[in-house]
Amino acid sequence: MRLAYAILAHESFEHIQPLLQCLTDNNDIIALHYDLATEHRHDIELIKRHFPNVILAPQVAVEWGESSIVMATLNCLQALTDSGEKVEYITLLSGSCFPVKSSTHLAKYLAQSPGCEYIEAVNVEHHRWITEGIQQERWQLPHWCNWRSHPKLFSWSIKLLSLLGVKRNFPLDFPVHMGSQWWTLSWSMVNRVLKLCAQQPQLVAFLKYTWIPDEFFFQTLVAYLIDDKTQLKAPLMNYQFNCKGIPKIFSLRDIHQLQTLPDNKCFTRKIQSQDRKFVSLLRSVYLNEAQLPMEVKIIDQGKLPDNLRWYKRSSLFSDDLNQLPVPCSIVIWHPGGEGELDTLAECLAAHLPDSGVYGNLFAEDIIGYGQRKPLAGYRPSDTCLRDYDRLEFIQQLCLLHPQGVVFFYRFSGEDEFLKLLSSARQIQMLEVFDMSMCQATDLNLLALEQQKYGWKNTTVAQFTNQDISRLCAAVSLHQQQAPFYRALAGLTPPESQSESHPANDSLLDGKINQSP
Repeated sequence: MRLAYAILAHESFEHIQPLLQCLTDNNDIIALHYDLATEHRHDIELIKRHFPNVILAPQVAVEWGESSIVMATLNCLQALTDSGEKVEYITLLSGSCFPVKSSTHLAKYLAQSPGCEYIEAVNVEHHRWITEGIQQERWQLPHWCNWRSHPKLFSWSIKLLSLLGVKRNFPLDFPVHMGSQWWTLSWSMVNRVLKLCAQQPQLVAFLKYTWIPDEFFFQTLVAYLIDDKTQLKAPLMNYQFNCKGIPKIFSLRDIHQLQTLPDNKCFTRKIQSQDRKFVSLLRSVYLNEAQLPMEVKIIDQGKLPDNLRWYKRSSLFSDDLNQLPVPCSIVIWHPGGEGELDTLAECLAAHLPDSGVYGNLFAEDIIGYGQRKPLAGYRPSDTCLRDYDRLEFIQQLCLLHPQGVVFFYRFSGEDEFLKLLSSARQIQMLEVFDMSMCQATDLNLLALEQQKYGWKNTTVAQFTNQDISRLCAAVSLHQQQAPFYRALAGLTPPESQSESHPANDSLLDGKINQSP
């Protein structure tokens, strides 16, 4: 099977060279659009010199979110057609993508479902594809400025045009479909798309004042042109975003994750192209010279891996938990089986339906979400990412639960993180004991820890695992006294609030209510 690639690149020659080398070594056909606006635009001469067989598409200056990215893609497809090369499938890649399956696997996978198109195409009349932000407004309203450069003006124009009742229709008598930008299409479908654009030039002209059209243009045209909608299959691209929409950069440390990808995920983005060992391994895999190992030995495990730096953006989250507006209750769990902890977490969740109740979030080998859905970008196994910035991890959870967050925490001596959490005004700590398993001396372990290491706040109410009602009452009182909660409820701030946690002042006596 002859494969072709349309590559949209703005990176330096050094960055995209591994991808180009890998694909040309496999005798694949490449049409490359090299962004006219990139600071590396002169590197196109290096591409011409080192990869003379790469088809260079007419260049445009690409602006993120605008129609120029669709134009760059169309230029690649037209350049492939004009070249006279005959291929069976074309895959759209960026300069930061890379194959993670062998070319043989890819060809076999495509051959087993002839006539299928691998593109996400969601009918927006039946389903909402965008999780946050504007959807139909992307094409129904004209956008004269870019959100990245003029965010306020962009937002104001949407509000004004919506008030004025402005509404444009996509120039095709067919519902708009949306989906991921990355796709793999058959050669016959690509030709049908180009033919449709030539016959109805208003389709491309309409894009000039739309927003992020690469996520609905090809998706709509393919859904319109394909005869059998069951032949629309999921894209072959693997990617991972955090809750801020920042893509993960895969590296050698992610070998196990890439090795266990489903059969239909043949590419990934983005990759750490400067990781020579990683890139060399992926190249060998694509050229059928090797297989991905289950794991790779990594040196300096204690240091933050580069592929985790994608997550931290200090300007978005504070390093000071006192800035946290959402109340947080930490249930310090003493001796008892994990099964008992899970049962208690379920009981709390049932009694506090408006709160985000989690299990042992900071377990050593797993993020214990309990019955809750994992936080975007943090799979249960991503403990290294969680531990890179635990404060940010907590703050992201709080963004999901404005009423408050509750989670369990295993007690251990000399725990600096627990001491740090105890100093935050919006954090309440509660101790819970399984009296059937703990010793009398366990009741004083936390108090001794506080005294020995000089904790700022030392008032911690104690409960048994049977005190569900009182435990819930303590959490509720803490949430109700939080400034954010009182502001939502239209209440005035408390007249005075000490640094100690208010939940312990009247409702709780701070003693174990032991069952007989």
